[in-house]
Amino acid sequence: MQDMMRATSNSRVKGFKGVSSLLELKSFDVVSGSPPDYMHGVLLGVQQRKKNSYFIGNKLALISKRLNAIQPPETIERLPRNLEKNYSNFKATELQAWLLYYAIPCLDGILPNKFLEHFALLGEGVYLLLKDIISLYDIERAHVVLLEFMKNFTVLYPAGSCGLNVHNIGYHLVEYVKLLGQCGVGVAFHLKIVIQ
Repeated sequence: MQDMMRATSNSRVKGFKGVSSLLELKSFDVVSGSPPDYMHGVLLGVQQRKKNSYFIGNKLALISKRLNAIQPPETIERLPRNLEKNYSNFKATELQAWLLYYAIPCLDGILPNKFLEHFALLGEGVYLLLKDIISLYDIERAHVVLLEFMKNFTVLYPAGSCGLNVHNIGYHLVEYVKLLGQCGVGVAFHLKIVIQ
């Protein structure tokens, strides 16, 4: 909040470019009412990193072959597309399907196990938070695996890689789902969160 107050329309402070007019709304809490952006922060911000021993760009033909051999259920609207030709143009729904369903079987034996297991933490945590009905166990498990994902990120990847997106995944996604329901992770539709 202090950074927002110090910023002006001409000088940014930690991403803020002046005071938000949302602060004028008496019944709106700008902090708890502004969840991290799921699409850009998780699907585009964390999944698309490329460097060093975890770079798999030179194996896209094999990964594409595995991906195209998968017959997804009818609930997945977009069929898998060839990674070599289309990955940079994937839509958010395709990136989500990749994270939740395709990545682990397609990358097994290609991505070194420590990176694959780390990536699986992200997939599991996000999967739990996107369920139609989220139990107390789901919330607790998502918290554990996403915090583990964030902590291991700093160990597995070069210094400076662990930015705001990874921080939000580890510390804030679960809290926003508790506060706002599934829409708290930025999904365009609203479903119920049920604590059982």
